[in-house]
Amino acid sequence: MPAASTPSRRNGRILLIVCLGILGVIAAAGLRPFNPFPRNDAAWVPGRNGLHFGGAGIALSASNLPWPPTVSGPTCSLELWLRPDTNSRANNILTFYTAENPQRFRLFQWANSTLLLYRDVGGEHREIDIEKAFRPGVPVLITVTASPQGTSVYLDGVLRHTSTRLILSPADLSGQIILGTSPLAAEPWSGEIRGLAIYGSQLTPEQVANHAQAWSQGKGPAAAREEVLVARYDFSEGSGDVARGGTGVAPDLLIPRSFQIPHKGFLTMPTREFQGSAAFQRDILINIAGFVVLGCFFCLYRVASVGKV
Repeated sequence: MPAASTPSRRNGRILLIVCLGILGVIAAAGLRPFNPFPRNDAAWVPGRNGLHFGGAGIALSASNLPWPPTVSGPTCSLELWLRPDTNSRANNILTFYTAENPQRFRLFQWANSTLLLYRDVGGEHREIDIEKAFRPGVPVLITVTASPQGTSVYLDGVLRHTSTRLILSPADLSGQIILGTSPLAAEPWSGEIRGLAIYGSQLTPEQVANHAQAWSQGKGPAAAREEVLVARYDFSEGSGDVARGGTGVAPDLLIPRSFQIPHKGFLTMPTREFQGSAAFQRDILINIAGFVVLGCFFCLYRVASVGKV
């Protein structure tokens, strides 16, 4: 009996080594590129106002955006001046984060041309989709104006869409400002952000056109008193790890040294993690295949280790 069990023990050791090897391969694939603090790929644009976001870049406000008490009405406006690079999937450009509504309002780019605005509060979802809004390498000014009657989106001062279903208020433009990716997952956007301004009033079409001309000349517009400027970032610092808010009440935007998702979920439901992209589906198949192979060899090892081969 001892002699007969020797091959079984030998096979068990071999299978154990195979299992450990497969486990090592899975760990290497899952932990690649073995850098717990990847470099933040957000850097100042040389010789021009702006912050460039590469493959994995982020900038975020040091605190929540406070709205001054003088802003009491339900109207607001947003200006975002940017130049997109090539983007192949859903890439978050700007998000306002709060713990109660992590992505209450966000603006992102789908593939190379589509602009999407999402408002999610509780179970209510509203969106605006604008085709052919972006061209890689071409600057564009996105202006969003809102009132209780609806929300309008302008591109370079020209009205492109008005929605009476998506209604924005100052509460939707509150919270922590996140630029370059989602606050919950790695959805990095690639391109330059050259200006960001937030107002406590609904800009008129004439004001939108005048501001578009000012931004195109490389400087933020001088806001009139009735426009109620809340925050303006013109990214003129050119160096350092802070972009100033420009109004005295707006929080600074921080540019951290490493790329970290600030509010990444822990043990979230698979239905919330799911994405329809080919890369996500490929990752699922690789995980299934890897653990199926590991399970088969582990079962063989268990059988061999008790001498039943």
